[in-house]
Amino acid sequence: VGFDLAGGERLGLTGLVGSGHEIVPYAVCWAHTGRVSGRLRLPERSTRWTEARDARALGLPLVPADRAGEGVIGDFSVGENLTLPLLDRLRTRSGRLRRRRETALTEDWISRVDVRTAGRTARITTLSGGNQQKVVMARCLAQRPPVLVLCEPTAGVDIATRLQLYDLIERQADDGMGVMVSSSDTEDLLALCTRVLVVRDG
Repeated sequence: VGFDLAGGERLGLTGLVGSGHEIVPYAVCWAHTGRVSGRLRLPERSTRWTEARDARALGLPLVPADRAGEGVIGDFSVGENLTLPLLDRLRTRSGRLRRRRETALTEDWISRVDVRTAGRTARITTLSGGNQQKVVMARCLAQRPPVLVLCEPTAGVDIATRLQLYDLIERQADDGMGVMVSSSDTEDLLALCTRVLVVRDG
């Protein structure tokens, strides 16, 4: 599989079940458990080509297909789920967590993506599936990536939340972020993408 993704573009990947389109986002973000080979280049992070096995160093976050199994930690709060990959940015030199900064960042993103919750300390499992998905999206966006990578982004969410997610994704692209969406949902692809690639037999 080979493709270019421009800043501001919303690129879709689709195909029949088992075609391989669902593996590509995991491979790009180095979250795939199988063998992966190839190269990718992210000009915002490195001028050189990066081998797939080293792709994690590029720091591309993934919104995974399995929200409950891969996207959230059920025993953690909304805030803890949101800031988990940002702890290096939120700690002091001695390694202590800057609680005020963590609180401010969490509340800012809860407001930005309109998470409906009793508060940042509420357990993530008390939220609806759609609001959990917003937390996962916020966690990825808070890392300020040049590319947002999503796999089945609207699975298990209601119509109102789906429209909110469409709007959120479109706004990121309008601000210059590249977006890659792997989905088997034709409605998602038609609503979101400026270009769609169809994967067949890998």
